[in-house]
Amino acid sequence: MDLGLKPQHAPDYRLEVMGEEMLIYHPSQTKVVYCNATAALVWQLCDGTLTAAQLIDLLAKAYPEAGAAIPAQVSATLERFLSDGVITVA
Repeated sequence: MDLGLKPQHAPDYRLEVMGEEMLIYHPSQTKVVYCNATAALVWQLCDGTLTAAQLIDLLAKAYPEAGAAIPAQVSATLERFLSDGVITVA
């Protein structure tokens, strides 16, 4: 993914927390994407205001103990969200 693009939720997708599980779903489709806590946080930050690079930088600053792993993890999560169709980029 181009780190200069701004990821945002695809229309009508929602994050639902069900006990320990988190999933992104579309109410009128059968598609569901299961998320861990990190992926759910990335999803919440995909509001179209931050570029992918800014999102990575924000999380690296918020979680300095995991800073080295964050760029690859966030990039992979965004790629997965994009391929699953739950985000769009502009």
